[in-house]
Amino acid sequence: MSVTIGLKRGIVDLAEHNPDWKTVAAQTIERLWGVFCTVAKDIQHVGSTSIRHIKAKPIIDIAVAVECLDEVEMLMPKLNEAGFYKSKLHAVKDDILVCDDDEFADTRSFHVHIVRAGSIQWSNYINFRDYLNENPSIAKDYEQIKLISAEKHPSDRNAYTNGKEEILVRLLGDAQNWALANEILGRNAFVKIEPLNKGLSGDNKLYIETVEGQRLLLRVAEIDEYDRKKDEYDMLERAANLDIPIPTPIKFGLCNNGNSVYQLLAWVDGGDLEDVLPKLSETEQYVCGLKAGKLLQKINTLPAPQNAEPWADRFWIKVLRRIEFYETHNLKSENGDLIIRFLQENKRIIENRPQTFIHGDFNISNLILTPDGEIGAVDFSCYNKDYGDPWWDIFTFIWGTEVPKYFYTGLINGYFNNEPTNEFFKVLSYYLAYDALAALCDTSIGEQGEPQDGQRHMANVLLWLDNMNNPVPTWYLKDFPFTGDVEFYEKNNTRPHKT
Repeated sequence: MSVTIGLKRGIVDLAEHNPDWKTVAAQTIERLWGVFCTVAKDIQHVGSTSIRHIKAKPIIDIAVAVECLDEVEMLMPKLNEAGFYKSKLHAVKDDILVCDDDEFADTRSFHVHIVRAGSIQWSNYINFRDYLNENPSIAKDYEQIKLISAEKHPSDRNAYTNGKEEILVRLLGDAQNWALANEILGRNAFVKIEPLNKGLSGDNKLYIETVEGQRLLLRVAEIDEYDRKKDEYDMLERAANLDIPIPTPIKFGLCNNGNSVYQLLAWVDGGDLEDVLPKLSETEQYVCGLKAGKLLQKINTLPAPQNAEPWADRFWIKVLRRIEFYETHNLKSENGDLIIRFLQENKRIIENRPQTFIHGDFNISNLILTPDGEIGAVDFSCYNKDYGDPWWDIFTFIWGTEVPKYFYTGLINGYFNNEPTNEFFKVLSYYLAYDALAALCDTSIGEQGEPQDGQRHMANVLLWLDNMNNPVPTWYLKDFPFTGDVEFYEKNNTRPHKT
């Protein structure tokens, strides 16, 4: 097969893959090394012509990684001498495009993308190429979209590119995840990888099945989260000794060229409690709550650091910040003033509270029902330095929705061995009041939802607590007639937890 490259400007014409494209790319890369010398850190053949077995426009894409884009400007005369000219129409940030002729030429054969070494652009070029070469069936799916878009837009290259943008964005994300798994587990160590989209944390979460049959959870965060993620991982190691259903820590470290931090955890199988709970009877929901309370009780046995700052001092700072926001963002209302007055006048309620390790977000969206009928906890992405008042863990509900009263009644009774005290309910009422104020403040600027969500949650809290006159919430069932243990788990209703 003879090698043919080059395409008229604006024309979209996909050619069969030609192995000689690799040879042409290698020869061009050698020429580019002669121009860039030490300015370049790496030069690679990328784009569709570098992907085996799929059709591509016969234009060779090459990526050049440099430390400083400013140095590239000084190389432009040499690039021009070599036949490459800077595109004046290319407007991608931190991506300089040079081509084998200027924008007035009738054809082009080479696109050379110059990006920062270690940047997301560089990673995207390399990961996308390697991912599709390692996964031919996925590459063929991509080819089909290319063919459809090319047929629709044979003389409009911008429209052709827009036509494959959706799948391209998805594949870039999949390629990044695939590369992360390769980096952390080793190449070809896994047979399945799926992104997980549940949970409130900003972590990139992946479900992985290895060739050895292991099921894993990989969590990746930005490098500025390193200290918090290390503390979280260390605490998980301690919690793993409690013999409770939580993600067992396996490995911790840096990835993505040192730009990210990861936690590799064992997968905890089960059905999302948020999905399963509505399908259960009242007694079954109560039993789930009992077991969740026992689980939380064990989690809270882990001690806080000996030099921990007093909880009341830390929490009062949170209260003051919410009050300040409320007052400076024109959120004043009769209900809001009532909540703030309660928080200010009852600060003593949380004074001298003990501190332990806390989960930080112990609610039904972060709990699972395991195949053997136990309750497991996931997503230990805590927001309170991983320690604090253990009773803080009990109050978390979903804003603006009806409280699963049988479950949360069971949770409280399970935690206190069926003897919750009046002191507990006073503390709970304080935290619910704070949560109502937080909901109003957050939703007022769209951080968590619409403004009416915060107003609704505040109204709910006031309804539950009789305008802060009764610390025992109305949804707590004092005399629930539990008759004993029940069989409430059905295997065919469960699926892997995705958070």
